[in-house]
Amino acid sequence: MAIGNRKMPEVVTQQNLAEIYGMLGELNTAIRSKNNPATRKEVETELKLLSGLVGTCKQLGNDAKDPNYFKSRMGACKEFYESYNKLVKDYKEKLEHVEVAEGPSSPDKVTVNGDQGKFKKQCGLAADFDDLIVEMKKPANYAPTSVAGQFTPRFNKHEAHVTGGGNEWKAYVEKGTKNTKWRLYFTTKYHEQDHSLEIKLTKCQQDH
Repeated sequence: MAIGNRKMPEVVTQQNLAEIYGMLGELNTAIRSKNNPATRKEVETELKLLSGLVGTCKQLGNDAKDPNYFKSRMGACKEFYESYNKLVKDYKEKLEHVEVAEGPSSPDKVTVNGDQGKFKKQCGLAADFDDLIVEMKKPANYAPTSVAGQFTPRFNKHEAHVTGGGNEWKAYVEKGTKNTKWRLYFTTKYHEQDHSLEIKLTKCQQDH
């Protein structure tokens, strides 16, 4: 998905926080993918600004729990959206055109570790959970970035968003994007010696 083509919700609410975090995660992945010696300073600057936006979004999300108080935060909301749009604009002008260094098209193999039985039982969505695990085990579902050892997961019918750094992710357990609640969190670790990617499942929980 091209950064900036999807319009961010106009107001931060408890209901759309996951969607907003997802868009911030997409921008984070896009910026990091352009990291090379020539663009490192610009990338670091934009990532610092993005980190501030993530912190603001979390605070606004907490504030939204109190509708009366949240009315006083409309100025902060407006500033948040203006800052996001400016960051997208800067990315498009300064980084989007940067060629990503070629690397392996995907890892040679993928291993998935973690308590699958426990997490499957937690969510109660056996068929969807099993389908996600099948997708996780496909090497072709991991696109390389210019950062060594980092890949962007792209699962069929299960969206994935970065949650921290470039190696921490969450994927939708349910197929599709509508009325989804359960997220499977995982980390990735690339092993250069055998060109394999290790997936470690860390938790499964409902996100609102």
